[in-house]
Amino acid sequence: MKYEVLGNDKQADLNLYVCERDEKIAPGVRYGPVIRDSYIIECCTEGEEIIIINGTEFSLSPGDCMVLLPGDTVTHITASGTARSGVWCAVKGMKISSYLSAVGVDSKNPYIPQGAVSRVTELINKILDLKAQTDAGADLRRTALVHEIFGEIMRFAKSTADKSAYIRQAVRIIETRYAEQITVAGLARDIGLERSYFSTIFHKFTGMSPQEYITDVRIKKACALLSMEEYTISEAACAVGIAPEGFSRVFKGKTGITPGQYRKKQNQVLPDLSDEWICGR
Repeated sequence: MKYEVLGNDKQADLNLYVCERDEKIAPGVRYGPVIRDSYIIECCTEGEEIIIINGTEFSLSPGDCMVLLPGDTVTHITASGTARSGVWCAVKGMKISSYLSAVGVDSKNPYIPQGAVSRVTELINKILDLKAQTDAGADLRRTALVHEIFGEIMRFAKSTADKSAYIRQAVRIIETRYAEQITVAGLARDIGLERSYFSTIFHKFTGMSPQEYITDVRIKKACALLSMEEYTISEAACAVGIAPEGFSRVFKGKTGITPGQYRKKQNQVLPDLSDEWICGR
C-alpha cells in the first residue's frame, strides 16, 4: 500500500493521506504484518479478506467496512476461493479517536456500524473519482468527503452509546418473530450492528449468546403450547420455529425432560425471559 498525500492541512481536523481501489487481489495473497501511523478505512466489495489485528483474526466480507487503528499490528490475507476487491483510504485527525469511540469501534471491534457501510463505501469511491483533479479546490472537496464519511459513521453514536437499547430491540424482535427462521446474522443486520459485535454485547447484557436466547424463548413458548391438549408435540414444535425431528432433543437439552414428559408435568415452570429480566442482569 503506497502512500500519497492527497490533502495535508496540518490545521485541519481530518486529513486524507491516500485513497485506493484494490482490484481482483488473488486468493492467498498476504500483506504484512505492518504498523501504520494513520487510520485505515477499508471496505470490501467482492471476495473475502482475513485481517489479523494484534493476533486476532477478523473476516471482511462484501458489505463490511472496518477501521484499522494507528499503532496496531495488522496483516491482510485474501481468503481462498475468490479474488478480493474493495476500496480504502488512510486518514489522520486529532478527533478521530473520539469519533470511533462514540460508536464502539476499536482494535477489538474494528467494524463500523452496518447501517453506515453503503454510504461510506460510496463516499470513498467519490474520493477516488476526484483523485485526478488538481485545481485549487480539489483538496477541499476531498476533505469535505472525509468529513462526510465520519459524519455518516457518527450518525450511529447516540444509539450505540446506549448499548442496552440494541439489546432491548433484539429481544423484542425475538419475542415477536420466534416462529420464523431467525438467524444471528439477520438479527444483527436488522438492528444495524456487525454480527460479532452484536453477539459480544448481547452476551454481556444477557449472559447468553443470541442463539441460546432464541432457543430459550422458543422452548418457553413451546411449554405454553404443550400445556394445551389441542396441540400435538409436532404442531407445538412447528409453531415455535423448531423442526419436529429435532424438537425433543432441543427441548430436553433446555428442560431436562422430553416434551411428552413435560406434558404430564403441567406444573413445570421455566425461567422468566421478560424484558425486565434481561435488563437486570
